[in-house]
Amino acid sequence: MTRAKTLTSICGERWPRLLSPTLAAAYCGMLLGEFRRSPFAALIREVDGRERVDRAELDAEIDSEKTKGVQK
Repeated sequence: MTRAKTLTSICGERWPRLLSPTLAAAYCGMLLGEFRRSPFAALIREVDGRERVDRAELDAEIDSEKTKGVQK
């Protein structure tokens, strides 16, 4: 089982609003290194001294990327 699938199985269908970069990567079906090299890495913010990704912003960015792909 890949690391992304392992993290997905831990979270199940419920994902927290603020994701660690590792969970954000799993949410996108990526490994952490892939996520950090992707355009989504720009969504990583420091919250209370920890790196976090707002899932709502991530969802919006994913939707935007899908729309860009359709328009090409």
